[in-house]
Amino acid sequence: MFTGLPGGSPGDPEAGSWWTVLFFAVLAALFAYGLYWLCTSAVETIEAKPPKPMTI
Repeated sequence: MFTGLPGGSPGDPEAGSWWTVLFFAVLAALFAYGLYWLCTSAVETIEAKPPKPMTI
């Protein structure tokens, strides 16, 4: 996958495996952080605007 980075060669797929692991770990962390941010921002938006009581 990462044949151009140091430590990875087309003939040895195991040499660049840690690049792949690091890459997917960063992607997973960003994805999880994005989901967490979306959930927290949605909850804050809902809590910030409570339903107004009907005043007669």
